[in-house]
Amino acid sequence: LGLISLSTSALMFPWSLLAIPVLLAKLGVKWCIRALMVVYTTVVFLVPLWTKNSLVRNSFAFIVSSSSNTTTTTTFTSCNSISLDISSVPFGVWFLLLSLLVPLYLLRCGLFTCYTIGVANSTTRDTRATVNGWSQAGASLVRLVGPILSANVFAWSISTGKSWPMDFSLIWLIGCLQLFVLFLASFTFPPEIEHSQD
Repeated sequence: LGLISLSTSALMFPWSLLAIPVLLAKLGVKWCIRALMVVYTTVVFLVPLWTKNSLVRNSFAFIVSSSSNTTTTTTFTSCNSISLDISSVPFGVWFLLLSLLVPLYLLRCGLFTCYTIGVANSTTRDTRATVNGWSQAGASLVRLVGPILSANVFAWSISTGKSWPMDFSLIWLIGCLQLFVLFLASFTFPPEIEHSQD
């Protein structure tokens, strides 16, 4: 997880200061949100499919079979209470993990930036602080409730033993559905969000 955070931090600066302004200038706020939403939804959909990869499955089986060797390296416990040696995970697994999670972080940052600009552009100078305050309060509420609900759905889905789509993929599919609804909602955005009202 530290590697993922470090990789994302290194890319966040050029992404936020160079790529997002170029996308906003070329596409506008509404189409930038839509484009990022399509890519974000695609990556979210790919995450559960990633675990179906033979490299990941074979690595997990190898780690489980070799977990009887006691080492002093960092270990973690899976849902089945199997102690796993992280150092024995092949590089390809980490590469696949980074290739999905780093874009998720970057796309989320890009979407947040576009939404913030859209909210700021849709207000006048005298109401901007109030509207921004309410939008940030709403975002904070979602950040509070979202993990609580999604953690319970995920825990339920992995404990039932059901097959797809009710297995661990369920939470990712719900995320895709939410993103699709937000994508459709972006077509109702007023034209005022493209330019500042001042």
